[in-house]
Amino acid sequence: MAGIILFAENVVDTEQTARLTSEYQKLALENNLQPFLLAVDQEGDRVVRLGTGTSLPGSMALVATRDPKLAYEYGKIIAEELDSLGINVDLAPVLDINNNPNNPVAGERSISSNTELVGEIGSQLVKGLQENKVSAVVKHFSGHGDTAGDSHVGLPEVNKSKEEVMNMELRLFMNVADEGVDIIPDALNMQAIAKHFGQAEASLRSFNAWADILLMPVIMRSNEDVEKLEKVYAILENVVHEGEITEERLNDFVRRVLELKGKRGISDTTKYNQPVKEKVKKALSVVGSKEHLEKQRLITQRAITVGKNENMLPFRAKPEEKILMLAAFNNEVPGLNYGFDRLQREGVIPKDVKYTTMTYNENTTKEELKNQMKGYDYIVVISEIAKQAQHSPESWQSNIPQMFVDIANENNQKHVILSIAKHYDWTDIKMQNQYCLHMVQKEWIQQKKEHIQLKPLAQTFLLH
Repeated sequence: MAGIILFAENVVDTEQTARLTSEYQKLALENNLQPFLLAVDQEGDRVVRLGTGTSLPGSMALVATRDPKLAYEYGKIIAEELDSLGINVDLAPVLDINNNPNNPVAGERSISSNTELVGEIGSQLVKGLQENKVSAVVKHFSGHGDTAGDSHVGLPEVNKSKEEVMNMELRLFMNVADEGVDIIPDALNMQAIAKHFGQAEASLRSFNAWADILLMPVIMRSNEDVEKLEKVYAILENVVHEGEITEERLNDFVRRVLELKGKRGISDTTKYNQPVKEKVKKALSVVGSKEHLEKQRLITQRAITVGKNENMLPFRAKPEEKILMLAAFNNEVPGLNYGFDRLQREGVIPKDVKYTTMTYNENTTKEELKNQMKGYDYIVVISEIAKQAQHSPESWQSNIPQMFVDIANENNQKHVILSIAKHYDWTDIKMQNQYCLHMVQKEWIQQKKEHIQLKPLAQTFLLH
């Protein structure tokens, strides 16, 4: 009952990916195997594997739309693109409840700190995927969102009573499972597991816990890893012969996987006989299609949340006026340029408006920032807090946006801050008039105001 997980280096572009998955399934059929489960992590935002396709904002942005129908469309877009590429399992969505700011994993990958919202939006994401031929996998382990550890590198601890976990995280996962999500495991190579159990023991314990798919007990990077996997298989086979795993349990495992493949159309071998050229043609017409891009833009526009606006937005730039856009990192510059150029092409911003894109970093001084900001009528700065530790007075990710606000206020320059990652900066930056936004994660602010629209980088908040 073999399956394959694909990573970014395996799925470089649309044509290559369609050809790769076609060859995998051809190999399975030639060896009298069931068609493979082909899986990928395609969550949206920063956790994506496809080299091409529709770039969706993150789950935290999605929930800001407050629209379950858009959550369904979000899942549907991912499913249609994966299905056209021959991929039938998406290792998403994340159902971790983001109720610990020190958590290094959840953050903007999480839907919300509100359990009900996570359940409502998460269920629609699952339906959007599964009703369009792709199996969903809810992750991570229940309670992971309320830990300060990273299961990639160690064992996080959930400091709650059994009743607390049952009433919040486990209840959420069980409700989604009851609604019919296809799969609920995580990878066995996570250090939270690998450091505490051998590969074979971890696989056996997972199987005994009714996990029907043992995902990556060994990371396959060399011929030595193939030998390790064969040893795991031999140990499990021996356990079966000794009766520790019963024939009844094995039959149930096989039945459940076959039912899954039948339900999602994976076991229909006729579709694997389609010429590769036709598969590639279909994939090229679906992945990053105009329809998907329009829906992506709608989701992103609806997700943008105005945190505070006192007669500052919308910007009404006139011909010959100048806009400065300051990015926190070099990789943000192409998105800013793309967004501005697109707005000018569409007539939202006059073509004669001038703009400049610059970056700031840990070595930027207040004097340098003053010089950069001189002569501009409007200024947009990106604030990107990747982890909780960065929202401290000693962190340049926090103190440079604050410098920007202070200088802009001194010079009476119209300005806006775009928060595009974890929203801890909402409590950091002291604007001209003091305010507190620390509850925003629990109760999203959704104001239907006009606003400057840049290319979606992640969930985007506008502060003045």
